[in-house]
Amino acid sequence: MDKISKHLALLGITNFYEISAKFIYELREKHPKPENVFPNLPSYTINKNKDAHNSIIDASCYMQFVGCFKDEEDKYLMFDFKTIDSLLKEEISNCGYDEFFKDVDFSEILSKFKPYTEYDLNHFVLPDTNYIVIELEYISSYDHDGGWDTDMNINIIGYLNNNMELIKLKKLNNCC
Repeated sequence: MDKISKHLALLGITNFYEISAKFIYELREKHPKPENVFPNLPSYTINKNKDAHNSIIDASCYMQFVGCFKDEEDKYLMFDFKTIDSLLKEEISNCGYDEFFKDVDFSEILSKFKPYTEYDLNHFVLPDTNYIVIELEYISSYDHDGGWDTDMNINIIGYLNNNMELIKLKKLNNCC
């Protein structure tokens, strides 16, 4: 007989900006080591490659050649995460954010929030933290060797609006 345990957790999306390749070009021009501009920017972005399904990816790897040429026009959503819940933090530390959200179309989630601008970044405007609500579902079953096997499902069930009310999304499932 399977045992199911569910845990709700909040994950903060912080430093959420829409940044252009032109802005990154300008940063590179001003920086003494142009290849090192990414520690000054949010850590994650959306992977727009054909087979990536809008998953998240480390920005410094994905965007390593962005802003090398003056005439680039692309824009990128960049953001960081803030883990609030200790159980969620432990689960993410086992595999990393990009693996944890591997099969999730993160652009759909981010479309619910308004990104800050390059102007805001340049003028040190402190961005709000946006919260997504994640359900961790643990399914334990007896393994016939005297122990238990446990699988975990991750369900992004919604986000909190400005009034901290839960707005439900269609279920976005993933497994780590």
